[in-house]
Amino acid sequence: MNSREILDKKFDKAAMFGYKTEEVEDYLREVAQYVDSVNKEKAVLEKKIQILADRINEYRKDEESMKEALLGAQRLGNTVISEAKEKAEKLLADAQEKADKMLSEAEKEASRAVTGIKMQTEKEQQTLLKMQREVSNFKTRLLSIYKSHLDLITALPEEEKEQVKEDVSKKEQPEPKPVEQKQIQPEPVKEPEEPKSPVKSEEQADPVEQAKRELENTQQIAKQQLHVISEDNAKTQQIPFVNNSQRVSFKSERVDMESSFESKFGELKFGKNNK
Repeated sequence: MNSREILDKKFDKAAMFGYKTEEVEDYLREVAQYVDSVNKEKAVLEKKIQILADRINEYRKDEESMKEALLGAQRLGNTVISEAKEKAEKLLADAQEKADKMLSEAEKEASRAVTGIKMQTEKEQQTLLKMQREVSNFKTRLLSIYKSHLDLITALPEEEKEQVKEDVSKKEQPEPKPVEQKQIQPEPVKEPEEPKSPVKSEEQADPVEQAKRELENTQQIAKQQLHVISEDNAKTQQIPFVNNSQRVSFKSERVDMESSFESKFGELKFGKNNK
């Protein structure tokens, strides 16, 4: 029922004791207005209800979408975490393998380097020992040569001995030129022939001239060998793993040898003694 139906409602007239027509019509108008306002309010409320219902449906749809999005994000997160773990494990395994390989190569390289250094050290030590033996042998041979010549000079008469010393002192020999430091192998020292005892015979040469020649030859051999020793000593000082005591030993041996020569034969004019 609406306001129009209420207003259009008609009642039969009663002969007696009926309602007043004006009052009934006024009341019907009020009822019609009230019903009309109620219907309008109902329509408004229905619209609001519909709007709310639509929103609820939208929320429900959004909720489903959000649930699906959350589930998808969770699945994606699990996948990413699993892949990251696998990748990290693979990277760690590769890094460990590379580190082990590098360590193994470094150990091999260090072992090769140590072996090479040991071989080089042994080689240098053998060279040093060989040079020491050669110096010792040369010193022994040279002392033997000078001793034999000293015996020969001692066996000469006094006048001939003075003549030999005079001739040797007058003959000046040039200082040896410095030799470039090359790898010169020491020349083998020729063993001098054993001097024969000065027995006078018709076939024997003049002993003074023979002594002079032997002394000059010995001086030349000594100069050559001293140059070789000087070069070897200079090279020996550059050899690694040679301590100071060994170097001092070489110098002291040479000084002892030279002082021994000077004490036996006086001032000889060759090498450093040439003045």
